[in-house]
Amino acid sequence: MVGEGYLTKAEAETAKKEKINFSYQPLTTIKAPHFVMFVKDYLEKKYGDEYLTQAGLKVITTIDYGLQQIAEETVKTKVAELKYLNVNNGGLVAVNPKNGELLAMVGSKNFFGESSPKGCNPGVNCHFDPQVNVTVSERQPGSAFKPIVYVKAFEMGYDTNTILQDTFTEFNPNCPQDGSAEKDRYGLDCYHPHNYDGIFKGPISLRSALGQSRNVPAVKTLKFVGLDNALEKAQEMGITTLTDKNRYGLSLVLGGGEVKLLEMAYAFSIFANDGLKVPVNFIKKIEDKDGNVIEEEKQWNYRVVQAQHAREMNDILSDNIARSPVFGLNSSLYIPNWQTAVKTGTTQNNVDGWCLGYTPSLVAGVWVGNNDNTPMAQSALNVAAPIWNAFMVQILPKFPKQEFLKPY
Repeated sequence: MVGEGYLTKAEAETAKKEKINFSYQPLTTIKAPHFVMFVKDYLEKKYGDEYLTQAGLKVITTIDYGLQQIAEETVKTKVAELKYLNVNNGGLVAVNPKNGELLAMVGSKNFFGESSPKGCNPGVNCHFDPQVNVTVSERQPGSAFKPIVYVKAFEMGYDTNTILQDTFTEFNPNCPQDGSAEKDRYGLDCYHPHNYDGIFKGPISLRSALGQSRNVPAVKTLKFVGLDNALEKAQEMGITTLTDKNRYGLSLVLGGGEVKLLEMAYAFSIFANDGLKVPVNFIKKIEDKDGNVIEEEKQWNYRVVQAQHAREMNDILSDNIARSPVFGLNSSLYIPNWQTAVKTGTTQNNVDGWCLGYTPSLVAGVWVGNNDNTPMAQSALNVAAPIWNAFMVQILPKFPKQEFLKPY
């Protein structure tokens, strides 16, 4: 600068001696941190670091910060209450099913917390990894996957009154049909799933089988639908992770494939939106430093589920009487004075607990568990559903009170 005539030598020497104090902004000032990091990751992948540092972008997101605060506090409080059941972490997403706006994202009970137990190795053996976003992590969904298979069955001729057989069944034809073996003569696994309550009820309607989340009728439904058709339907509904067909068998309907909570919430939003799929929107608008709009919220929809089939699904999942033989009439799946459709999912040994529930105006999904797959002491009904219920009770009054359209 001296050489170019912008400074004198004396001014340059004074500037060199000046002490520079950097202002430090602690990470804890970030609001909605998992959502912010989710958006940041998207921007970096799409536009690149160099452009982001130079373009002076103004990014307007879809987050409803009031809902976000309620979601964060609900997850934090409820996970603490469930500690005695060996629950150490949880996540929640809330989505507008009409336009796909992501309204809240809670990726852990506390982004700014410390990994636990003390001295654990993050990503290896920590029950709680604070900055891992569980809403976009791949986890097995348990029975929360069943509606995707059942809606495909609707497309192939089933309806809510179709009679299914809830009877003991060995699905590997090379195994003894009494379930006495674990392997067949070729070394392949035998497969004879049981129901949550250990009971077989014989002939049962599809409504009751799904409402009570009975496993054997669900596996028989997948056998009828076909694995390829079920995977294709899941992909149509926005599930991107089930890509290797060779990895899955009939256990897929019981949650035998890893999915993301965020994608499952959007899949369920199709039911809430009368069968119409909408985009995943978390950005409303991006402007550069000159005010030029370089990206806007996507606005489209197209039908991936027939309206009748979506309404049948909503009718079953909101039927408190149909699920009551297993879950009771006053479980956390029921919210008095509100019509809500809801499905839980529990993986083997209570490793993952899911609850996905919705109205025509809002979809909320909850996952609870431990980052290192340590089992919990109870199923999703007792660990995930209470969080979903507590959140919905607080925020439903903020949305229009609508009921699902009835099947015709």
